[in-house]
Amino acid sequence: LPPAPPEPPSVLPAGGSFLSPVSIAISFSPSDAAVRFTTDASDPSCSSSPMLPALDGTATLVLDKSVQLKLIKCVQGLGSSDVLSLDFTLQADAPSFVPPSGTFGGAARVKVVSRTAGVRVAYSTDGKTPSCAKANGSESGGTFVLANSSETINVSSTSFLLAVACREGVSQSAVAASGQYNIQPRSQFQIFLQSSSAAAAMARVLQNYADGDMDALSAKSIIAVLLSFGVMLVGRLCMRPMVQGARAEQGGGGRGGGSEQQ
Repeated sequence: LPPAPPEPPSVLPAGGSFLSPVSIAISFSPSDAAVRFTTDASDPSCSSSPMLPALDGTATLVLDKSVQLKLIKCVQGLGSSDVLSLDFTLQADAPSFVPPSGTFGGAARVKVVSRTAGVRVAYSTDGKTPSCAKANGSESGGTFVLANSSETINVSSTSFLLAVACREGVSQSAVAASGQYNIQPRSQFQIFLQSSSAAAAMARVLQNYADGDMDALSAKSIIAVLLSFGVMLVGRLCMRPMVQGARAEQGGGGRGGGSEQQ
């Protein structure tokens, strides 16, 4: 009788639905066998399909998108096992918010992060449920889109955020909700008072205006005050040596007069 074909490798988990990414443990014997696989629904072969790097009969494969995984075990002299076919459906990890909530002056900068790499974030600020179907890079039906996780959301009025993570090859994440962001009016001089110098205050004003956190009229008003303050400060600095020199002359003259009288 011809020898029996090798048994397929053991895989855990053996398919199912998971948050992306998912790590799969593969084991087989003998340890000098090779496991080859495909993720495009085609059947693997011992001659041309990718081989899993393995150590002592164990290997790990990380999937970051939904695939039909097919594997075979190849043993020299015995050929290949039957094809093991497993379906993995992956869903993007629901995003989280940094900061999650709080009270802020003028506006809040919120970062939205997901454990799934390479996602875009669809979000809303009006209570409407966002959708990846509307994640087309522009406002659409109350849904806005962040192209990547390095971008932030500017929350300029008291509200909360709803967000979903989107990426090709994985299902839309569950909807995540932030806490409430309480936005308080910003005093025109708050930035100035929090800065150690007029130059630092002006830099903060220009940055906030560039970021959209301050309107042009407010920025002009604060800069005018800062410039006035700067002129007064420069005037005082220029006058200081003159005042010190005058005091020195007065002191020297007084001492000289006293010696003459003696």
